[in-house]
Amino acid sequence: FAYILAVYISNSYETVLAQLPFSTLFVTNLNYATSFLLALPKIVVITGVITMIISYSAIPKTKEEEVLGI
Repeated sequence: FAYILAVYISNSYETVLAQLPFSTLFVTNLNYATSFLLALPKIVVITGVITMIISYSAIPKTKEEEVLGI
C-alpha cells in the first residue's frame, strides 16, 4: 500500500511540475524537496526492504523450533 501511495504522490507531483509555468523555480529553489518527492517510490522500497530484514532477523529462535527443524 505504501508503494502505491508513493508512486501516486510522485506522479502527481511530476504532473504538477510539468504543467506549472514556473516549474524551473521549483526545480532550482526547492531542489532537495523536488528530488525527494520524485525519488519517493525508490525510498519506500529501500526502507521497506531494510525494515523486513531487521524485523525478520530479530525474531528469536527457541529450542523447540531448532528441534523441529523449522
